[in-house]
Amino acid sequence: MATVRGQNGRQLAGVSFVSNFGKETCLVAVHPLYRSRHTGTALLAAHLERLGALECNVACDDIASLKMCFNAGLAAVALTGSPKPTLLLRALQSAISPTISPQEGELLCHSPF
Repeated sequence: MATVRGQNGRQLAGVSFVSNFGKETCLVAVHPLYRSRHTGTALLAAHLERLGALECNVACDDIASLKMCFNAGLAAVALTGSPKPTLLLRALQSAISPTISPQEGELLCHSPF
């Protein structure tokens, strides 16, 4: 979860959820006011740092999501075409720290700014 401080206290800027290291679910949502500020990238990078492995499926025409994943350290490893062209993105092994213990379900990012 990413938050920012506003006039009324902390406000939600973005949220992400990963299930089974992204194999089942990899979801990132960022409020429109906070897009193009690397909020989504920070959320994905926090998952990768915490879990040590991550993968996402992204439609080839979803340029913003592809850019976010690439900026977080993921690389395209496969292309599927059903029902529309989709890239499978995974973390490169060199980007994964060997000292990280995978634990899902914890808060990852309070404020990426």
